[in-house]
Amino acid sequence: MQFIDERLIILLDFTREFFNKPLIINNWHLKGSYNESCFRMPDTAVGGKLSQHKFGRAADIKIPGLTSRQIYDEILNHEKIFMAAGLTTLENIDATPTWVHIDIRYQGEAEKIIIVNP
Repeated sequence: MQFIDERLIILLDFTREFFNKPLIINNWHLKGSYNESCFRMPDTAVGGKLSQHKFGRAADIKIPGLTSRQIYDEILNHEKIFMAAGLTTLENIDATPTWVHIDIRYQGEAEKIIIVNP
């Protein structure tokens, strides 16, 4: 886990267990189209210059059988337990309707999950 923050691994594992379904993050190795949905090299053209993906603190997830809106809403409906698992930030689902961006950018106590626009 040289490039991925261990806290993100914990959050992703929690999310998989919560939904009781596999998460799709990157699937290029299966001839899929997702290849930078988690760690991104600093020199990639994908995402912003200071994207949390480039620090190993973010992932864009998809869950088979659920829409991104369903995932997003379920996370917000269970906000406190996702925060306890490490989630600090979601991207506005209206801006990213085909995936759910989760990240762990902040440390410390927060009252709510922060919603950001990409």
